[in-house]
Amino acid sequence: MKQWSVWGVVLGLGLMVVANAAKAQEVGIASSQVEISLLVKGEITIGEDGEVVEYTLEDPGKLPPSVVQFIRASVAGWAFEPRRGTANLVKLRSRMNLLLVAREVEGGDFLMRLQAASFIPESTADGQAVAASGLKPPRYPKEAAIGGAQGTVYLILKVGRDGRVLDVVAEQVNLRLLESEKKMAELRKLFADASIRTARKWQFASTAGGADAGAEFRSVRVPVDFSLDEPPPYGGWTAYIPGPRAKAAWVDEELAGDSPEAMTAGTPRQLSKQGLRLVTPLP
Repeated sequence: MKQWSVWGVVLGLGLMVVANAAKAQEVGIASSQVEISLLVKGEITIGEDGEVVEYTLEDPGKLPPSVVQFIRASVAGWAFEPRRGTANLVKLRSRMNLLLVAREVEGGDFLMRLQAASFIPESTADGQAVAASGLKPPRYPKEAAIGGAQGTVYLILKVGRDGRVLDVVAEQVNLRLLESEKKMAELRKLFADASIRTARKWQFASTAGGADAGAEFRSVRVPVDFSLDEPPPYGGWTAYIPGPRAKAAWVDEELAGDSPEAMTAGTPRQLSKQGLRLVTPLP
């Protein structure tokens, strides 16, 4: 279970939290549903035994010092499953995304936790990354656009040997607009349906490498973002309302258990036991 830690996060974040709490009360939902998140990018090197050799953060000067300190304390205790090459254990360097979530508590401090981590392979050569011939984004649902609704849909795709999409599930839909529970359910369905319709037409590379080379299908995650505004600058916080998680019946629960929220929109990731796997629970 993820743990909250107390930090002084950034000046001005409190105003954002208060505003969202007021809106939550207005539409009749619990303000605790509102999350304030920050996406951090970087790289990490894992040694032969699964230990963290080193890591770097992208533009650390743009991040709140408390966030940098929190990540340093978290990464220090990480361990990964050792990776084996053709014959021997190997060292691996990977890009990484970390999603931090904060909420305000009494006294002006903030509770912060590491919600999700995503490790992105550098190459498709060993079957860790997924090659696609172009992931055309879905059309923005008209009703959602008129109301100013924005959000992210996290899809899980069942991709056959020929690269065609056999099935799709909207695993989670996060919104960046506070409305009543009924209205938010309607918006989540609009975004999910639009994403699923388009995803069924996507085409991926017809071959898979590594341990999944002989599999009948691959399971692939793809986030789809619906935005009307410019994204916040790197190091900026974003308020959102996380949606409920759904399961894809064909996916091993062990592979689908981690949160997808640190993934970058439009970037596919294969769910595989062959990839870089963090065995330490996120703090």
